[in-house]
Amino acid sequence: RSRCAGMGANVKDRGLQRKVSQMMRMRGWDIRPDAMAPLCQLLSTDDDTEGNLNLLLKRIEDVAGASRIISAAVIAEVVSAANTYPCQDEHSANLCTAKSRAPLTRFGIIKERVRRHPMFDAAHVHHEAGRRKIQSVHLSRIGSLRGRRDSHVLLGLLTETDAGTILLSDEDGSIPLDISHAHTSGGFFTPFSTVLVEGSINSAGMFEVAELGHPPCERGVHLNDAAPDLPNENAGATDAMLLVFSDVHLDQPETLLKLEMVLHGYEIAGKQLMETGEHRAPFAETFTFVFCGNFSSVPHTPDTPRSEIMLLFKRFAELLGRFPVLKQHAHFIFIAGPSDPSLGPATTLQHPPLPEVLIADIRAVLTHCQFASNPARIMLGSQQVVLYREEILARLKCSTLLPLREEPGVTLSEHLVDIVVQQAHLCPLPFADSTSFAPSAFFLERTPDVLILAESRAQFTGNQAGTVAFNPGSFAATGRWMVYHTREGKAQSSSL
Repeated sequence: RSRCAGMGANVKDRGLQRKVSQMMRMRGWDIRPDAMAPLCQLLSTDDDTEGNLNLLLKRIEDVAGASRIISAAVIAEVVSAANTYPCQDEHSANLCTAKSRAPLTRFGIIKERVRRHPMFDAAHVHHEAGRRKIQSVHLSRIGSLRGRRDSHVLLGLLTETDAGTILLSDEDGSIPLDISHAHTSGGFFTPFSTVLVEGSINSAGMFEVAELGHPPCERGVHLNDAAPDLPNENAGATDAMLLVFSDVHLDQPETLLKLEMVLHGYEIAGKQLMETGEHRAPFAETFTFVFCGNFSSVPHTPDTPRSEIMLLFKRFAELLGRFPVLKQHAHFIFIAGPSDPSLGPATTLQHPPLPEVLIADIRAVLTHCQFASNPARIMLGSQQVVLYREEILARLKCSTLLPLREEPGVTLSEHLVDIVVQQAHLCPLPFADSTSFAPSAFFLERTPDVLILAESRAQFTGNQAGTVAFNPGSFAATGRWMVYHTREGKAQSSSL
């Protein structure tokens, strides 16, 4: 049980929360409720609470910058750098290296989410018991299993030793799993996935798993998340349209020709006028075009002449400039792909915006344009859109610990969306030691309204926990793109 969460928190924990709140207010900060639990949990791991709190406040100030709202994403990034997670055995100690902090932070976020779920919330179950028979599920910790042979439900991280033994790890330590007779839910199970397991300890000292599955989603919950990367697009539009194109290969004349045809069609549609209160405005004001990389069919390398890349984007700017209504009234967002030029190292999973030297001509042409990092968070009216351009599915298939159980009527794309939402992370995979990334950029602390996982594979659309998810596919290869309507909350495929 989390020492700072739930109605049963003891007096010491309540005093710690009051102390944290007081220190936050003194600095003019407002700490969100979902950020308090992980911060208190970190502080409770050492007797020097006062000293640790002052140190963490300095780190929070560095991460939060000018923001006065301290969200769970800020605390997650602070915790990720703190490297003070309690480790009780050798394997857990290996998890506590600086590069491995992100899965542990994600585990803490998911644990709090699971405890809020009606199935695991004893107070909710007691309230509902009068109307229907319902029984709460008690979560045990690994440290409480010693000497016991009865059935338990555990929440922990899946890991694997060099010898191939699969372990489950939580705050107390690790225990080997016997999954030879386990019934698993569908989907991917990768290293450092947070899972629920039910079973008991067998005579060999292993936890014999009867059921293994991903944690439940938190449906319809809109927690205070990190600020979006981009300002609110089309905030006043009654039916904003998000038009998403991926793999816009500017080095292929046929791709530019297809794009010209598409923009011509939206130019005509965008000229029509709509009533907007006291005046009439072109429909193009409701359009938000999102162009994702890769912007070249040939991956960018250090040997690629910069003049060649600059020429591609210059031609792109010239094409966009041919449509006066769109360039003046529509909104445009550009997101670099994994093989596009970047100011960061090649091993960075989070890609910064396209370099300014490439986009100057586009800025000069368009009235409303933004250049986002990858992944990106966009506010479209009141709806949050999260977009990530990466070949995630191929990575998942190569990294899974357990064979993927086929389910009738369920596609790999649906399994991809499931694990991203259930694990509250855009790329729920172990990262190589050489890989650098900002953990908070990948956390999904709230269920987004729209999740766009842009890959070069075929298009798909789906819905998970109230989130509309889709892949726009490769525009260069298929001439297809996706259109999302905010009023209807639906995505549809479009093509020439």
